[in-house]
Amino acid sequence: MTDREITSELFENLLEWLGPTRDEGARKYEEIRNRLIKIFLKKGCTDPESLADETINRVTLKLPEIRETYVGDPLWYFISFARLVWLESLKQKEIAVDNVPDQIFRPEDDFARDCLRQCLTNLSAEQRDLVLDYHLNNKRAKIDLHRKMAEELGLSINALRLRTHRIRVGLEKCVIACLNGAAT
Repeated sequence: MTDREITSELFENLLEWLGPTRDEGARKYEEIRNRLIKIFLKKGCTDPESLADETINRVTLKLPEIRETYVGDPLWYFISFARLVWLESLKQKEIAVDNVPDQIFRPEDDFARDCLRQCLTNLSAEQRDLVLDYHLNNKRAKIDLHRKMAEELGLSINALRLRTHRIRVGLEKCVIACLNGAAT
């Protein structure tokens, strides 16, 4: 997707931007890459690693323009680029109609998962991203993520928690209704 190559100089600039030392920058780089992979996995991407790499490459190429003026955790800049890369990947997916079988055999249909996917599509993009991002990570990383999300949205932690709870309640009702419809 990117037409420019990432040189070693550009990569070193990225590591320098991510941390005060090269080792800390490399550690932060790995954290960001892993986080992007998790985000792309949550969005159902089939090749999350390449989308994460594409996102990092684009930010690396953009870095000379934004380095002096960007304020805040670089992770959020990567995440904003990840959304754009994800949207582009959706546009590029093409299915060859000749290769699609009449019936797809699935030994165990997971109706609950299908219902959840269907209900997620009923949400606005902002609501869907909020609820999916809210459930990323575990333990301390999850707490830190919630704090950063609340700051980014200009909310308190409790307001963020309440907002995501309301979305989840709506999703639960939608999934239950969908399952009840599938059971009949």
